[in-house]
Amino acid sequence: MRNLHKILIFAFVMILCSSILFLVSCSDDQKTDTNESSQLKSIEVVEGLNEDIIVNSKFPLNGKLKVTYNNDDVQYLLINDTMVENFNSSIVGEQIITISFANTKVLHPITIVNPIVSVTVDTETTTYNYTINQVFDVAYLNVQRTVGDVETIRVTSDMVTKFSTLKVGTFTVEIEFANITKSYDITVIDENPDSDNSDPGGTDDGPGDGGQGGTDDGSGDGGQGGTDDGPGDGGQGGGFAIY
Repeated sequence: MRNLHKILIFAFVMILCSSILFLVSCSDDQKTDTNESSQLKSIEVVEGLNEDIIVNSKFPLNGKLKVTYNNDDVQYLLINDTMVENFNSSIVGEQIITISFANTKVLHPITIVNPIVSVTVDTETTTYNYTINQVFDVAYLNVQRTVGDVETIRVTSDMVTKFSTLKVGTFTVEIEFANITKSYDITVIDENPDSDNSDPGGTDDGPGDGGQGGTDDGSGDGGQGGTDDGPGDGGQGGGFAIY
């Protein structure tokens, strides 16, 4: 009787152990399948981070990351600063940042810019008074950016889009810099008000037609004709304008 009891206990223990081993084995297989199916295949930036980033600003939170798994499941995540490496907004220019998720990394280019806050014409160094036909003279712009001191830039002729000294009066000059147009007025005066505002023309020193000969009263030959060395009409003067 005792032997039968022992045999039953032993059989029960064996069945119990077999059941536990089977359950553990199934659990491990299922876990392995889950890990393999959920393993990352790739990550990529699909939205945001394409606009210029202002110098000294924080990392923008408008980027979206596409995460693709081996089982072709797709997940979209917002990119935050904890995923980003090598970001430095204090340096103006292009840079490559690294975005990481679940030990997978992707490189992405960004651009740090220092935009212009204001542009003004420097009144102390800019020429406002011109004479007839004078070419464009000195002008400077004061440029204030988001970061840094005011930068003074000399205006070159290719920046001038509207300028004229063809006639007396007050006229507006337009200057274009970094897609910003600034304007100011100049005064054009005539230092020779009796002139016709033109350059002196050429002279005509060619001989004129001969004068009429004298009359012959029977005592000798007729007189010799005279010459015309007077100046001819002047040519028309030029002017200066940029349009």
